[in-house]
Amino acid sequence: GTSARKAVDDLLEARILVSSGSRLIAPRHRLIGESIVALLQQEGELANTLEALLVVLAAAAGDTRDTSRRDRRLLIRLINHDQLKKFGFGVRDVRGLYAAVQKELYDDFHFWLQRGSYELEDGDLDMAMNYLTQARKLEGGHDDPYVLTEFAYARLRVATASLDAASSDRKSVVSGKSGAL
Repeated sequence: GTSARKAVDDLLEARILVSSGSRLIAPRHRLIGESIVALLQQEGELANTLEALLVVLAAAAGDTRDTSRRDRRLLIRLINHDQLKKFGFGVRDVRGLYAAVQKELYDDFHFWLQRGSYELEDGDLDMAMNYLTQARKLEGGHDDPYVLTEFAYARLRVATASLDAASSDRKSVVSGKSGAL
């Protein structure tokens, strides 16, 4: 609200935060940025703050694939599944962050790659396959080496899960512990 705006204005005036011509606000130094992240984590406000930042970045840079743009590079860095895990977010928070920017990034294969990669490592395998399939179908995703590699890994995980389930079923039948009454 207004107190947050005043705090940001005070930090801008003190030159701890700087503003570029594109209205992007950033810490003057990496250590300050890390301190802000730690404070937001401690206060339980990191997810809300990051969500607001992602929404702004997605609106500003979601329609471009130009990685020479600073806002696009920052967006890519912040939606990265590994970065979200480093922030210490749980599955619910990460899904909420991705959901908050999905409308703006719907046609962005990189968004679906990151969302699918997160689910593949820490979430739901079916959701991962769905998101990675989305990434493959979008312009640029069908031949992107990261998308292709992650999709192949997801298919391997699905096959392994199917084999494990079939093996478990066979063991139940052999030992006479089938699920039938």
